[in-house]
Amino acid sequence: MSSYLIKTVAARCRDLRLESNEAQIDLAARAGISLPTLKRFEKSGRISAEGLLSVLHALGRDTALLEALREPAAAANRPSLAQVLAAAQNAGKPRQRARRRAIAITLHTLTNATSSNSRPVVW
Repeated sequence: MSSYLIKTVAARCRDLRLESNEAQIDLAARAGISLPTLKRFEKSGRISAEGLLSVLHALGRDTALLEALREPAAAANRPSLAQVLAAAQNAGKPRQRARRRAIAITLHTLTNATSSNSRPVVW
């Protein structure tokens, strides 16, 4: 992940904390992380994924993250993985090869005859 993106996320979290006029010690306590962890995150962007989610939750921005990760509307029309798996289970044993098909050619087609008793010939 680029350091620019990491530092931008850390700076935005710091700005959100300052906008709500909250001290670092208070945010760290609400997020359930240590004060040095929060200070390191705001300064360098280094934090675990769990720590980041805890900070976002404490800042009230965890739903914004989920919204950002939502699938686009075009993907909403695709079946879910559960639907695909259910369909596969209901389909039974998958086919291994194509069925043989009998070739039916009418006598009329072979001889171009116009007789009314042309019957299909199966080969």
